[in-house]
Amino acid sequence: MFYRMGTFELGYLGLFITCFLAATIIPILSEAFLLTMLSAGYDPIITLFIATAGNTLGGYLNYGIGYIGKPEWLKKLRVKQEAIDKWKLSIQKYGSLLALLSWLPVIGDVIGVALGFFRANVLWTFIFMSVGKFFRYLVFVLIYLYFYRFYWESTRFNITIAENPKALFCLLQQFHVVFIVTVSNSEVMFRKGILDLN
Repeated sequence: MFYRMGTFELGYLGLFITCFLAATIIPILSEAFLLTMLSAGYDPIITLFIATAGNTLGGYLNYGIGYIGKPEWLKKLRVKQEAIDKWKLSIQKYGSLLALLSWLPVIGDVIGVALGFFRANVLWTFIFMSVGKFFRYLVFVLIYLYFYRFYWESTRFNITIAENPKALFCLLQQFHVVFIVTVSNSEVMFRKGILDLN
């Protein structure tokens, strides 16, 4: 029991760290880690919020780096003045709303740094950054739930029986499912129903 609880917690901790690092310049595919955890049976809602929290805090690290940044640093990094002016105009025009796009690969890191460098509103930047990253991971969770849990698990019971259908029927009863069998063109289709165990 202790081992299972430890594994359970370490899995979510690993997801948090992975998503946190993925929000920085480190090239990590946090979506792949998220889908792997879902396929391993981790709770979709918990994984969604932990991934969002980790990635948001990682994005806010970029904001903090930009916030404490100095113009001299940009010169050392050989950033062109045209690029600086372009980002400044974008921040002045859209403000913290740009944080909604901070989930984008590569450019999302730059957006976070730019928002901090040009002193975008701290609270609203955090809120919009969280919203953007939440919907990013929500899309992947919904894709998993639709294509794996609902589609795959529902179609795997459309079985063509070659031998011993009674044995299969007894096996399926163990899952609290009863199937109505109809024969059409040598194919046996199953329809789910609720088994009254009482």
